[in-house]
Amino acid sequence: MENNIICLKGISKIYRTEAGEQTVLKNIDFSINKGEFIGVIGDSGSGKTTFLNLLGALDTPSEGEIYILNKRIDKMKEDELSSFRRNHIGYIFQDYNLIEELTVYENVIFSAKLKGLKINENTVAKLLKLLKLEEKKDKFPAHLSGGERQRTAILRSVVGMPDIILADEPTGNLDEQNTQVVVQLLKFVNDKFGSTILMVTHNSKLTEVCKRVVAVKDGRLVG
Repeated sequence: MENNIICLKGISKIYRTEAGEQTVLKNIDFSINKGEFIGVIGDSGSGKTTFLNLLGALDTPSEGEIYILNKRIDKMKEDELSSFRRNHIGYIFQDYNLIEELTVYENVIFSAKLKGLKINENTVAKLLKLLKLEEKKDKFPAHLSGGERQRTAILRSVVGMPDIILADEPTGNLDEQNTQVVVQLLKFVNDKFGSTILMVTHNSKLTEVCKRVVAVKDGRLVG
């Protein structure tokens, strides 16, 4: 396990409702090495997002153990988890989660500042230009298009160079041109800085940049 940045042992996730039990994930053993770029595919409702949320310490398994950076996160208390997530994991959500009171630039550097990291202004400027946000850096989220909001959220997630980046349909609201820009940015961060990336997508074309692809099918991982 020493060489694995993420290790899952016997992970199952069961949702219990008045209608009964629904087993979304079944007895999964899975490991991820540092620096991998993994695509996660599967049908709608297959459990892809649940899988990602477990890896990101946003949900807890019904059974099994989850280790990240050799720490067992499924037994951590909430204050420990909050600190762990902030310091080691970057998230790219479908719903942006931008802070409306902050400008694009302030949103982009927010996570890095939380970690106490020194902000490299030249790097931020280059990334803003790459994602076509250079002229929007002083605008507030309310004045951005959906695509601009998504690109801002993506840039915020990678500027702090987290150990792990979890992306749930990161290009779902972008056109083809911007989709390629974002995917190339993730590839750049993976290649240059060694961040481990898991990207959930329904678009099999996007997985061409991934080093490994797994599918969630019938509650299990295939591939």
